[in-house]
Amino acid sequence: MPFLPNCEEINSSKVTQIIRGGDGTDLSVMQVSIRWHFDDFLANKKYESVAATLQYGISHLMKGFNPVYRNIGDYKCISERQGFFRKKKINYINLVRGVWAGQYNSGSIAQTCRFSDFGNKFKSHDVGFERNLNKILDFNGTLSVDMVGDLTLDSDVAAAFKEVVTNLKENRNDRSALDRIVR
Repeated sequence: MPFLPNCEEINSSKVTQIIRGGDGTDLSVMQVSIRWHFDDFLANKKYESVAATLQYGISHLMKGFNPVYRNIGDYKCISERQGFFRKKKINYINLVRGVWAGQYNSGSIAQTCRFSDFGNKFKSHDVGFERNLNKILDFNGTLSVDMVGDLTLDSDVAAAFKEVVTNLKENRNDRSALDRIVR
C-alpha cells in the first residue's frame, strides 16, 4: 500500500498509522513531542486519534497565541509601528512564527521572539519551521510534503487554502471559498 493511499483503495475497516518526526519523539499530525507531553498526550494515547491530536495540539498552540495576541506590543518581533500616530500593526506571519517558536516549540511564551534572534541555539528549529511555513505561503495548488511527494488538492479545497493564505498575507478576512467547503 502506498504511503498516502486514496480512501477508496483502503480495504481494511481500520487503518493504524502514526506519523512521527525525524527523531521519533514527535508524533501525529500536530507533531507533539512525547518527551514534553507525556502526562496527558502520551499517557492518554491521544496520538492514536486524529481528532484528539488536533484538539490537544491546537489547545497547546492557543496557550501561546492568546496571551501574545492580546499583548502584541510586548513583542517587537511581531508588531510594527506605522503611520503618523505610530499605531502598532501586527505582522501576522511573524505572529505565527512567534507562537510556534515560543509556546508550541519551546513551551514558553517568553521565547516568542526566539525566531528573530539569529544567535539562538534553536535556530535550526526555527529555520525548519519557516521553510515549511513558506511552502504553505507559496501554495500554488500543490503541497510539497517532505518524504512523501507532492499532494494536489481538489479545486474547492485549493481555492479555500489559497484564500486563507491570501488573508494571512494581506491581513484580510475573505471567506467565500472557505465557506463553500466548511458547512
